[in-house]
Amino acid sequence: MGRLQLLLRATALGGAQPAAVLGALDRACPALTGTGFATVVYAEYDPAGASLTYACAGHPPPLLAGEDGVRYLNGGRSGPLGFGGPHTQATIGVRRGSRLILCTDGLVERR
Repeated sequence: MGRLQLLLRATALGGAQPAAVLGALDRACPALTGTGFATVVYAEYDPAGASLTYACAGHPPPLLAGEDGVRYLNGGRSGPLGFGGPHTQATIGVRRGSRLILCTDGLVERR
């Protein structure tokens, strides 16, 4: 997982959008031991545009909590890493004071 994290950072710093970052991780999985069925959420927040662009590969969707309530962000979803296939992303507007809630998939898979 450490190798995937380094690849994610390098790809994102290169300017790739969230779906392209997940695509790079997906293509690298066969060459990395222990990355079968890895899940990830990657998001970029643009404070100037008050927008969030995100992509989820097999991971539970993030929650967005704000003045208008709490909702799952169900866009930008694809299967776990290592299975191939296209990765999509979604962009939403985010109001000031909103909170993005992410959890590890182990949080919801264990008692």
